[in-house]
Amino acid sequence: MRLMNESLLRVDNLHVTFHLKEGSVRAVRGASLEVNDRESLGIVGESGSGKSVTSLAIMRLIKEPPGEVRADRLLFEGRDVSKIRSRDMRSIRGKEISMIFQEPMTSFDPVFTIGQQLNETIMLHQGLSKRESTRIAREMLEKVRIPSPENTLKNYPHELSGGMRQRAMIAMALSCRPRILIADEPTTALDVTIQAQVLQLIKDLQAEFGMSLVMITHDLGVIAETTDRVVVMYGGKVLEVGTVFEIFKDTAQPYTRALLKSIPGVDDEKGKKLYAIPGNPPNPMNPPEGCPFNPRCPIVMDQCMKDFPPVKVLSPTHKACCWRLQ
Repeated sequence: MRLMNESLLRVDNLHVTFHLKEGSVRAVRGASLEVNDRESLGIVGESGSGKSVTSLAIMRLIKEPPGEVRADRLLFEGRDVSKIRSRDMRSIRGKEISMIFQEPMTSFDPVFTIGQQLNETIMLHQGLSKRESTRIAREMLEKVRIPSPENTLKNYPHELSGGMRQRAMIAMALSCRPRILIADEPTTALDVTIQAQVLQLIKDLQAEFGMSLVMITHDLGVIAETTDRVVVMYGGKVLEVGTVFEIFKDTAQPYTRALLKSIPGVDDEKGKKLYAIPGNPPNPMNPPEGCPFNPRCPIVMDQCMKDFPPVKVLSPTHKACCWRLQ
């Protein structure tokens, strides 16, 4: 049984490596995070920082081999999901922890209708009849504000627009009312207007179902709109953790500052060149020694190139890894 003050989800010292012919890709290198009951946690960073791989490791969706997943602890409601049987994990995945992927066309099976795929999920996890599962599927499509749920149940994925497919994906992810919803770049493929609608929909459904949310994105605007706390990842490592206010107003890590600096401002002059972080993200097959941001950091020191900095606790909710803070 989960203790009162215990996190709903806790990941300690997660390492994910992919062993390929060309060499070993160290995608995640000692990441730790926790998600509390009913809170919204954002995981932000550039492409290749390890955000999505972390979420796939939590869901036990990384094929081993070529992947190799190690963690001191990977706890959900006090259970170590890294050690339970695959059969038991299937009962957790989708029912207790659900995930929305970046492009729903790769998540839906193109040869089955939306209704068939929603029914399968509901019947598998709730043991209901086809008639009852169809009723719940229709209700879920109504909740995600799809205009014609009866017709949508009969549609194949390719017959829906990108925004409608993403709504159907949300309906499927929430059909069993999970404790945690992981949303991996859920609005990247959508236009700005639809993005705002989908984000508001996720927030509304989170409040209605009383679930926790993990929002994975490279967009700090999305983080500001939808989350309570933020984990900043770079080069497979966690560099800063704090509340949204602390990350935006009391930034401690140079990488987080660089990310914030790259956001266009509403008062920026027309034609002004946008700021871009100089250099390139680290090669996960050959990451730099020490702090992974040291080749691009404007305030780098010799120590930064030798050892990864220890965690500096700045407040009960704010911590960062940087030698300048020690």
